[in-house]
Amino acid sequence: MHIFRPELYLCASERHKEMNYWWLMLFLIVELRAQHSLRKLPHPVNTAYYNEICPVFALDEKTLFYTRVGSPAFNKTLIYDNQDLHTTLSTDAYFDRLAAIFSQIAGRQIPDPVNTSYNQDIHIALVEKDTLRFAYHPGYPLNNALPNSICSVTTDSSSFVVINRFETKGGMREGFSLVHISASYESSFPEAITIEGFNKSAHEVNLTLSPNQQFLILAVAEKIGEQKDMYVCERIDSMHYSKPLPLWRINTQWDESTPYISRDGQKLFFASDRPGGRGAKDIYVSERQNSSPYQWLEPKGLGAPVNSAFNESHPYVFKDNDRIYFTSDRDGNSDIFTARLNRSVGMGKIKLHIEAYKEDGSKFPAEISWGSALDGDTIEWKGYFRSRDGRHTIEIEENKPFYLVAENRGLRTAMEVIEVQDLIDAGSRETVVRLTLKPKEKQQTAQMQTTTEEESILSMDLKPGSTTVLHHIYFEKATAFVRPESMVNIRKLAKALMRQPAIRIVIEGHTDNVGNKNDLMQLSKNRADTIRSLLIQEGVSADRVETKGYGATRPVTDNSTEEKKQQNRRVEIRVL
Repeated sequence: MHIFRPELYLCASERHKEMNYWWLMLFLIVELRAQHSLRKLPHPVNTAYYNEICPVFALDEKTLFYTRVGSPAFNKTLIYDNQDLHTTLSTDAYFDRLAAIFSQIAGRQIPDPVNTSYNQDIHIALVEKDTLRFAYHPGYPLNNALPNSICSVTTDSSSFVVINRFETKGGMREGFSLVHISASYESSFPEAITIEGFNKSAHEVNLTLSPNQQFLILAVAEKIGEQKDMYVCERIDSMHYSKPLPLWRINTQWDESTPYISRDGQKLFFASDRPGGRGAKDIYVSERQNSSPYQWLEPKGLGAPVNSAFNESHPYVFKDNDRIYFTSDRDGNSDIFTARLNRSVGMGKIKLHIEAYKEDGSKFPAEISWGSALDGDTIEWKGYFRSRDGRHTIEIEENKPFYLVAENRGLRTAMEVIEVQDLIDAGSRETVVRLTLKPKEKQQTAQMQTTTEEESILSMDLKPGSTTVLHHIYFEKATAFVRPESMVNIRKLAKALMRQPAIRIVIEGHTDNVGNKNDLMQLSKNRADTIRSLLIQEGVSADRVETKGYGATRPVTDNSTEEKKQQNRRVEIRVL
């Protein structure tokens, strides 16, 4: 890593090496916090317990449609043979029927039809000048007990594309439909859109229409659980599109999903977990090469603050190509965020007044360093100054996040991040940056905790005969469906196995004691099998991974409290 120091403050070569070393160590223990214009939509759009995904705006860019997943307050209308089963069946019989339907869609057992990703309802919010005015949960026929989600807007301000095709007598088929939504948020019954040769399940698809509706781009997996690719369908008539043809320049062996075409038709935004991103899944943008819907240039990641170390997807970009709405699970559940895409130019000079203090408020002699980075990943170190009183002022002319840190006798402050665009937006030309030095014992504790957490994800030694818990693996409640945030550590396990090709492992699933013993045994085996499948998708040979399910038979503690139950709900890796 190159560190530039002005001539007046040149240091010896050994000092240069030392600085490089501790900057490298600092990357391992400091979270970079550049948050230019990033904002999570407040409640009631985002909730603490459920997932909110798929933001889509009406043409007025004030009416926001989004999808809530897993809420018990879903619309329970379930039409079968012109009868609403929610009103004709008992509660238990109704939920048993719904679980059977979701299991058929998923191709696997869905024991709890509420706490599943197939439980999706459309919600509406009015957003004016970045202020949430109100939120509304529409009823039937826009929502029903089956998966519901708006995935694209049309050139008609009252018409939208939703997933699935529905029959008035009841039932659902794969595909997409067109709905008309009035100013009072009443909707028409969905009209089927025909796509030649299309027969994929709703849970594995997403779609975006071009502004002139002459073509659409959809993301779909050939089989449930496989990676998705993107395809182009050209318009035959108003509700009829051609057979999907692949976007060869965009698709990879990795997952490409949730596409969005900008209002001018010149940019394609989408999510992918391809290598080189910041997290498990990032948002990318590709510019259109010519008038063909098949010709797009090499995609580029959006960088921070949109992309993070977690999963980002479902981009929606305003017509000025400056503001983006998207889904991210950086706060645990999936939520809807917004951020600006563009930065001001010709900003002039901005002053940063740096002040270094101890925890007791006293100043101290400090060695202050600063640098910049556009995306928060790679810092270009700009300068270094040895201050007798811990004070220094710098002038900057770059609209990038600036990173500042102070050191004294081996102790360092936390790295502070100043987002220049935020200063520009606030009309400020200077700001004070306070750096606080913590005592040595607190720094050591913080570093040990971070290192322990990193190592606890998985012991990378993978010694024969050893058993370790694979941490940060999350399943949907009572299912073997792995939540997206788990993929970071599953990929780390795959990389560890690829580095040691001679070993074989057993993935062992364990549960708490809540439920039928046979069901818990099967659930633990299914979860282990799911992780094995994901490792194979990441390139691990199938003959190197075995699975076992032990249910509740091997607890590490009693199940007397919820905390202890969580300890028993685990996945272990045993090296053969």
